[in-house]
Amino acid sequence: MAEDKKKAKARIIQEYLPRCSRYKCYTQGEIPMSKFEKARESYASGVSYWDVLGMIDESFFGDGSKGFLFTEEGYYTKGSDGCIRYRYHPQYGRLLGYNTPVLDEMLDKLYQVNGDGVSGGEVAEVALKLASAFLDAWLDG
Repeated sequence: MAEDKKKAKARIIQEYLPRCSRYKCYTQGEIPMSKFEKARESYASGVSYWDVLGMIDESFFGDGSKGFLFTEEGYYTKGSDGCIRYRYHPQYGRLLGYNTPVLDEMLDKLYQVNGDGVSGGEVAEVALKLASAFLDAWLDG
């Protein structure tokens, strides 16, 4: 079943990636090894070439050292601390050179492939945030 999810995510990335960015995009099987290796060295250590479903290269010289690297579990980007899981991805309001509504839609679709719905941890996180906001407002007012 996991292979089916990986294939579904690869199809989503293949469909959406070219519309996400003005930067050079690559999908699984088309990513130049030299660009992948530079991305792994710069911001995606430990990722295997065979796990990569897509890549956006936003490096100035086109060497792959800056951008996004998408895998089945999540994505890597320069400045992030490891893999950003699709379920926890931030909504990107504005990213220079990106069509952020399309990027956000792609990330949401990648999360939906998992089909696990909302986890108990996610419910607890939202409940704690709401309770904290309520208490802050109550104490301020």
